Formats: sequence, C-alpha cells, structure tokens
Amino acid sequence: MVLISRFPIFGTRERLLLSGRVNEIEERDLRFDAQDIGSYFAQCGYPISAQEISHLSRISEGWAAALYLNLVSYADTGSFSELGDIHAMMGALLLEPLPPDEKELLTAMSMMLVFSAPQAQWISGRTDAGMLLRRLARGNAFICPGRWTLQCRTGFSFRLWKIRSISQIFWRS
Repeated sequence: MVLISRFPIFGTRERLLLSGRVNEIEERDLRFDAQDIGSYFAQCGYPISAQEISHLSRISEGWAAALYLNLVSYADTGSFSELGDIHAMMGALLLEPLPPDEKELLTAMSMMLVFSAPQAQWISGRTDAGMLLRRLARGNAFICPGRWTLQCRTGFSFRLWKIRSISQIFWRS
C-alpha cells in the first residue's frame, strides 16, 4: 500500500504501530481467563474445580488483585470471599488479621508513598517502627522494601520503604 499526501496522514502513535515497534496492552490483556485462573490457583497449591473457576471468574472479573484476595481467603478458610468489594476484601483479609501495632503503623504511614524507618518512627511515634516495617514486609502486607536508599549528608544511609500501589488505593478510599 502506498499513501501519498501533502499533509501528515498518521501521528506518531500510528506510525509506531504500523512499523511494529510498539505493542499495546489493553484491559482484556490484563484479565485472567478461566484457564489462567485455574493455573494460578493450581500453581499456588490449590487446584480448584471448573465450577469454582467459573464462580471466581464471575466475582473477580479476572482481575489479579481480586483473585489474590480470594486465594488468601481460600487458603485460610477453604472458601472464597463473599465480599464483592475489593476494598472490603482487603480490609477483612489483609488488615483485620494484623496485630494492633502493625495496623497503627500502617494507618500513620498511609499518607506517604515512600519513607525511611526513621521517618516512620517520627511520624508514628513508635520506637519499634523499623521492626514493624520488616515484619509487615515479610507478611507481604501493604508495604515492601524499596529499591532505593536515602543518603544523608552526615554519612548515614537509610533503606526506603514503599506503600504498595493497591494499598494506596485502599487507604485513600
């Protein structure tokens, strides 16, 4: 095909698409289908029936976060969460089981995206903030160690911690 024009026919995006140098990831590409759901649960050690896969597909709409939360529920109770709202599931399955000291620290730090243990200690007023951060990160709950360190002029360096993206949405709702 040859197109001739005195004016640009395609924008940058279209030219990249036509040249094969860009791939678009759309919503449907991110959703788990029935086969993906069955494989995910089986790989996590919980093979489930076709009927359970169909139920999960319907209630999660194939979204990874909802599937993960249902996996947590299934691992703990042998059944899927009856809470349809992702925020309610996060609260019931991830936040409620935490000890009060961890909940208190998370609540205090929820406004921050990235922070150091000394900052967490100062903001929360908890002298055990560093230990709680490590405990929370081991439990895969709400925070994770960042890939960065903070270098101070005094020569000290501090590991930075990050509130997980899904957790940011949860705390802000």
